[in-house]
Amino acid sequence: QRMAEPDPRGAGKKDAGDSPRSKPPTTRSRPIHAWHENDESGSASTKIPTIPKPSRIRYGSEPHPLKHLTRSHIFSAFTLVELLAVIFILGLLSSLLAPAVTNVRSKAESSACLSNLRQIGISIWLWIPENGNIFPPIENDPKKPIYGEDDNAKTLFETLRPYGMQLKTLACPSDLHSGGKSVLVSANDATIGQQSSGQASGLTAGQNSYFAKYGCSYECPPWAADSYATKETVTIYRPGGNFEIPSKRVTLAWDYGNVHGGGFNRLKADNTVEHKSLTPNYR
Repeated sequence: QRMAEPDPRGAGKKDAGDSPRSKPPTTRSRPIHAWHENDESGSASTKIPTIPKPSRIRYGSEPHPLKHLTRSHIFSAFTLVELLAVIFILGLLSSLLAPAVTNVRSKAESSACLSNLRQIGISIWLWIPENGNIFPPIENDPKKPIYGEDDNAKTLFETLRPYGMQLKTLACPSDLHSGGKSVLVSANDATIGQQSSGQASGLTAGQNSYFAKYGCSYECPPWAADSYATKETVTIYRPGGNFEIPSKRVTLAWDYGNVHGGGFNRLKADNTVEHKSLTPNYR
């Protein structure tokens, strides 16, 4: 026999208000025993107000607003010891990185200097065929000349200017950063037209730099001047006699000073460049 299905609307059940247990509990209260002047006289006392007891907070459904805070959140400020430790670590890292940064900068400046010397070598070998196949006589300091008037010696910039030489090519980056106040330097023998065109425009250099003193960072030794130019050997003329020297051992231009980490760069007569270090190597 098929059983009757319960009424989804709750038919056949007792009304929720029929059972005393189903009634919502009333708010518990306790009387406040306050003294009243009519209590001791036997008269009807006034109704004493009651204060409802606050209901309990259920933390299961809603978390306490301060429950997620811990001791580390409340006390999250730096202490003096932690601050000093951070400053010490930063200072240690900067002291370790400073030599590496200086070394990288020195190598970059040395590479730029070698590139300048290569361009000087190209211009010299463009000058040689048009001037009797000899190495040019270069006057490093016009104020203190070492050549006679008949030698027709000029500065390196004035000699190579017709072959595309610019003043910035004669400036070694390491020499420009030498100590002293920064000054603006332009070619001593450049005309106003050359300076306005940018070919001999001024450069900022340290007051103690060779570029500021001579208008050029490179010195041209007079050993190969007026000698017959070949890339194999160079004939050196001396009062005691002439002798041949391999071109790779003859210097055409080099740095005035040891501005590259205790060394210098040089341009050789065979149109090659190299870096010479004066630091002892015991390997």
